[in-house]
Amino acid sequence: MGAVTLAVGERRKVDVVAREKWNPTGVLVGPRQRYSIAATGRWNDGGIKCGPDGFTVDEVHGVAHVIVKAGAPFLRLNNGRYFCVVGSVGRDRSSFFAIGAGLAEWSTDGRSGDLECFANDVPIAYWNNKESVQLVVTRLT
Repeated sequence: MGAVTLAVGERRKVDVVAREKWNPTGVLVGPRQRYSIAATGRWNDGGIKCGPDGFTVDEVHGVAHVIVKAGAPFLRLNNGRYFCVVGSVGRDRSSFFAIGAGLAEWSTDGRSGDLECFANDVPIAYWNNKESVQLVVTRLT
């Protein structure tokens, strides 16, 4: 089943699975629509546990610090936090935006398409990701 346009006030709950490079939300977003997005829960990046806001290089130590620092330039959302929930309109890299634990208000900036999400990680490193966080998307207008 494809994505649907939510009615104003309607919400959609979806799991964002850490190991998946793309997590469809089932929500079709469009111009002049505003949404709130909230994420809760905990997931795991190769043994580093965190919430939907993710973590920075400086928040890990030892061997993990060295590995995370080396991968930082290759994160899918450049200059984003590791394992931060990221949204995208369709699968267009130019539409990537950080969600983290949530956004009180977000709009598509004139784009339309399926809202997709993922854990911000290095593209070749999804194999060691575990668990999921829960996302609630609510249409405001």
